[in-house]
Amino acid sequence: MVVIVTRPRDQAAAWLEGLQAQGWPARSLPLIEIGPPPDTEPLRQAWARLGGYALVMFVSANAVHGFFAAADEAPIWPPALRAASTGPGTTAALRAAGLADAALVEPAADAASFDSEALWRRLEGEEWTGRRVLVVRGDGGRDWLADRLRERGATVDFVAAYRRLAPRPDAAGQALLAQALARPREAVWLLSSSEALGHLRNLAPQADWSAARAIATHARIAEAAREFGYGAVELAAPTPGAVAAALARMAADTIGAPVNPTPLTPQTPAAATAEARPVPVVVAATTPSRWTFALALVYTLLLAAAWMLAWNTQQRVKTLEAELVKRQQDSGVQATEARTLAQQAETASRESAAKMALLEARVDETSIQRSQLEDLIQSLSRSRDENVLADIDTSVRVAMRQAAITGSAEPLLATLKQADDRLSRYNQPRLERVRRAVMQDMDRVRGAGVTDINGLTIRLDDVIRQVDELPLLSGPEHRAHRAPAPAAAAAKAPSAAASAAGWREWVHRDWRALADRVWQEVRGLVRVTRIEAPEAMLIAPDQAFFLRENLKLRLLNARLALLSRQFDTAQSDLRDAQAALERYFDRGSRRVTVAIEQLRQVRAQARQINVPEPDATLAALAAASAGR
Repeated sequence: MVVIVTRPRDQAAAWLEGLQAQGWPARSLPLIEIGPPPDTEPLRQAWARLGGYALVMFVSANAVHGFFAAADEAPIWPPALRAASTGPGTTAALRAAGLADAALVEPAADAASFDSEALWRRLEGEEWTGRRVLVVRGDGGRDWLADRLRERGATVDFVAAYRRLAPRPDAAGQALLAQALARPREAVWLLSSSEALGHLRNLAPQADWSAARAIATHARIAEAAREFGYGAVELAAPTPGAVAAALARMAADTIGAPVNPTPLTPQTPAAATAEARPVPVVVAATTPSRWTFALALVYTLLLAAAWMLAWNTQQRVKTLEAELVKRQQDSGVQATEARTLAQQAETASRESAAKMALLEARVDETSIQRSQLEDLIQSLSRSRDENVLADIDTSVRVAMRQAAITGSAEPLLATLKQADDRLSRYNQPRLERVRRAVMQDMDRVRGAGVTDINGLTIRLDDVIRQVDELPLLSGPEHRAHRAPAPAAAAAKAPSAAASAAGWREWVHRDWRALADRVWQEVRGLVRVTRIEAPEAMLIAPDQAFFLRENLKLRLLNARLALLSRQFDTAQSDLRDAQAALERYFDRGSRRVTVAIEQLRQVRAQARQINVPEPDATLAALAAASAGR
């Protein structure tokens, strides 16, 4: 029996050597090809994040090779990071990559099978909550171990280190396949992947596998091989020794007794024909007779029949090989056509999607144009009266906003006057009601008292200009204001009287005037005045300067508050300014009295007065527009 190893080409060499060392001839027919992933960027990113994982699980030796091939020239494996494998082959690949035995986790050596289940029995006793695990595999695969880790609270990431491709057998591989199909009892298929069975079916879609025999390295692969149609399937561990033992059992079942396997050489059709020929039997006879002639004739016929049988078998094998090659070519052509059709369908789908998007955009544009056209038709279909009512309503509402912003009734009065003039030009009974409402609102707006902001600011500016000239209670101007008139007029009286009276009378009056003048000077030295705020008399000259400046700032703040229509703020500033005038300035001065009176008038007029709204006009416009 010849063992056909179906593993990928890079892994088949070790198996061929191991089986031949066990005494079994073996040949390679890869049913799966290993290729690089379409994008190696995820592998490089996984290497960059390697320190954040608690475990890296490799599903096969191909995963190890692909993962380390994507690393830098000198990859550094974190010392605390463990690497898990599903079998001896993957573990050997990790050791070859430079990982120490302390960092490796693999199934037990005496495990019934080397798979994710056996590996989980080594990992299930650990705490996985909050830990991250990286699974390095091909393009797809089982998620059984990842599901178990997620159930225990771990976060599992996947990265593809290789991809599995359909095989492309060379001439020697096609010949080996043809020989195995022609003599199924002389070949034993070593299966290590369920996916390989699908590729084998594509290579030989019409073959009969009921007489073929196979050895599977896993129970799932064995079950898939039986469903595939193999007549006999043995289960063995993925080691050359276990496979050799399974081959011995299969050979013992074939001949009916245990055998000691010996090296076999794959037989060619010519060798099979030579073995099929019967060994000539020489019959010794002392004397020729007719029986001798008859035996010679029978022997010749048997030789001819054996040769014809061998020749027919060889022709059938050649025909089958040609048929297999033709079908493989047809399958390749059909696969190419299928890919072409798929690409054409994808292109057509994209074009259809683009056309649908364009149609939707055009439908939206048409809807917008339709709404705009309807608005235009509606505006054109309005009557003259409706246009007039709409214009008046719009202008009145704009004037209301202007009056609310400026606090002046002039914009609203002007708008109502224009509306009255415009309505007077139309002799329409339905508009008379609107005109009467406009006139009524005009009277209401005129009768409403509105704060004269401009006049108030002018008064405040006048007071601000006078602040520097107003006399303080503590200033010299206050004493000059209170001092008696100079005695110059009194000096003239004696001179005038001296001309009319005599010398004695003049002397008497002169002494009297002198005494009055001295008395006036004495009275000027001491002055008794009642002051409610004593600190007003104690203000130094520099404090008097800051007092006048603060008073001007108060008045300026009040002016700004009036302009911004913040009447509460203006009232507060005006009240403080008036209190300062009454407390620190001489109220006996006319200028101070006038300034205090102006501030009192400004305070009385700085009140929030709202402009009346033209409700009657708006109601009349709404009723006229509604046709009532």
